[in-house]
Amino acid sequence: MNTAPDAPVPFSLDPGPDLREMQDWVHGFAANVIRPAAAEWDEREETPWPILEEAAKIGLYSLEFFGEQWLGPPALRSRGQASFVVPPGTPGLSQGQKFRKHGIRASHTAEVVLDAVRVPGRCLIGGKDRLDERLARVREGGSSGEQAAMRTFERSRPSVAAMAVGIGRAAVEYATEYARNREQFGRPIGQNQAIAFMLADMQASVDAARLLTWRAAWMARNGKSFEHAEGSMCKLVAGETAVRVTDQAMQILGGNGYTREFPVERWHRDAKIFTIFEGTSEIQRMIIGRAVTGLDVR
Repeated sequence: MNTAPDAPVPFSLDPGPDLREMQDWVHGFAANVIRPAAAEWDEREETPWPILEEAAKIGLYSLEFFGEQWLGPPALRSRGQASFVVPPGTPGLSQGQKFRKHGIRASHTAEVVLDAVRVPGRCLIGGKDRLDERLARVREGGSSGEQAAMRTFERSRPSVAAMAVGIGRAAVEYATEYARNREQFGRPIGQNQAIAFMLADMQASVDAARLLTWRAAWMARNGKSFEHAEGSMCKLVAGETAVRVTDQAMQILGGNGYTREFPVERWHRDAKIFTIFEGTSEIQRMIIGRAVTGLDVR
């Protein structure tokens, strides 16, 4: 076995026992706790704090949980260079307008107003020395590290793509089950080629998006550079796939799919955000275009 520090890490789709256990754990909570309550909190357009409290009780939602996944001592790099925690009650901190959204309505989205806010140095999340160096470069007219920030975004995009893949998978699974059980003219509608072919395309598209996401996640986890914009690629494909397959799921359910009695219309509304936030689809195409051509695409 090669134990050299620069030994290549073989690509594998096997998440390993630890991640598989976490996957099952998170999936169980999502299926048994989140999904049954999702429609109610979507209608209320409020953050589901009771559900978050339940998640916190089992260690699924806490600063420690996110620290073990995302932060990783010491690897904050540019992500932590200029990040601050602003405590509640800080003078000048207030909430502005709350936005009423088309989708992801159970997430509270509002303006954060910072009016001459000052916070002590202890509120800085990591990397004060590097922050000081960066600020000094800016004052001298140098670069503020935009490329480093872009690399950070590129590595965060697989996590956004994974959410989009999850919505797409839910739509495919729900529409498939519906097509098996819904009968017209004495047989399941899934026996009709129009429905079966649509489901085939939906499943293939979601699987392709999932594989792109797994590749980018594996690369990020193993410190591989995204030479071909693999992060943007998975986010672009997964986001647009989620929009398309949730629309197709609504079509398969017919009139039922357009009602709030069935979850696919909510998934369709939720899916749209994945072509907008963390960089729009157009931004992803620009980044991928630059990687493909080697030119400064604008």
